[in-house]
Amino acid sequence: MLADLIFYLCFFMTGFVGTVDTIHEMVPHAYAMRFNKHMPDGLPIVLYLVVVVALIHMLPLSPWIKIALSVGAVIHLSTRAQDPRIYGLGLVAGWLISLPLSHVSALLSLGSLAVLALVALSNYHRMWVAQREWRVMLNLVGLSAGLWSIAALADQLDGGTALAAWALCLPVLYAAHWYDRVMIVRHHENQRLFYSSAHDELTGVRTLSLFRRDYRRYQTLLRSDPQKPLHLAMVDIDHFKMINDTYGHLVGNEVLISFAKDFETYLAQKDYYCGLYRIGGEEFSVYLYSLSATDAKRELETYTQRLKTLQVSKTYPDLRITLSMGMCQCLGISENLVNLIGRADENLYRAKHLGRDQIIAA
Repeated sequence: MLADLIFYLCFFMTGFVGTVDTIHEMVPHAYAMRFNKHMPDGLPIVLYLVVVVALIHMLPLSPWIKIALSVGAVIHLSTRAQDPRIYGLGLVAGWLISLPLSHVSALLSLGSLAVLALVALSNYHRMWVAQREWRVMLNLVGLSAGLWSIAALADQLDGGTALAAWALCLPVLYAAHWYDRVMIVRHHENQRLFYSSAHDELTGVRTLSLFRRDYRRYQTLLRSDPQKPLHLAMVDIDHFKMINDTYGHLVGNEVLISFAKDFETYLAQKDYYCGLYRIGGEEFSVYLYSLSATDAKRELETYTQRLKTLQVSKTYPDLRITLSMGMCQCLGISENLVNLIGRADENLYRAKHLGRDQIIAA
């Protein structure tokens, strides 16, 4: 029996930790994309806990295995659920599902409530617990002992066997804690690598590779709603080579950083889809989705006026820059990116030849 218990618990915790990490990342993002609303923190994984506990107690498993799997799931989420109120409701729902009501006395009910309160308290102080490894271990031992005792009493199981089973499960639960930490570290490292590959190291704005990738995303939007136009603007900082030659490349870098951050801040405040990308030295591009040609040009003109007062260099506070831009509207999902860039570039060259510091749209 004990060997089966450890076998089931090992494989269950491995899968449970992995799916919790996946749900925690993907479900809120998918919900926001679908409904344009923010999902309460921790709600998906708490609902998942309730479903898992219900399924565990529907399966034809021995009481020992059901207790081990339920305890493992509850304790793991005590360190992951971010909203204590939602987690508390999930605890109550999950425990009512798992507790065999026919064996519950008034005293056992009070004990259950006390243990649930301790688990909820642990979740509330999860950040404090995670700061020290001895706190993590003490939290694991204490909570598992309380949950295990209540479950064993409710199922009227042998006390000695219950103690042995609990002791054997502790190393598995602790290993699951470390497995989760490894998964989190790997996820953060993958996020860092993705961010580095998709964002310019100097300015922090999106790169050429993400510019190409996002065009496919905008094509999907165009396919779903052809009536909403997509505009591309190619942006060039006027006389940037002269800035480098006159003030030096460090000041040139300072100018690029100041301009890019300010332009991206300006775009981030808008309620339409847009994005700034660095595609060359002093060359940038901007997608503007769902705006008419007149509105798109007006938005860019508003920024060029704002730029006239932007201090782009602390070393030379009086230094100012201007922009030349060429803008065009995407012809539809059949137009490839190379053709779209070519048409926007033609307008950019016209803006330069006509004296710079202007926007040409066609």
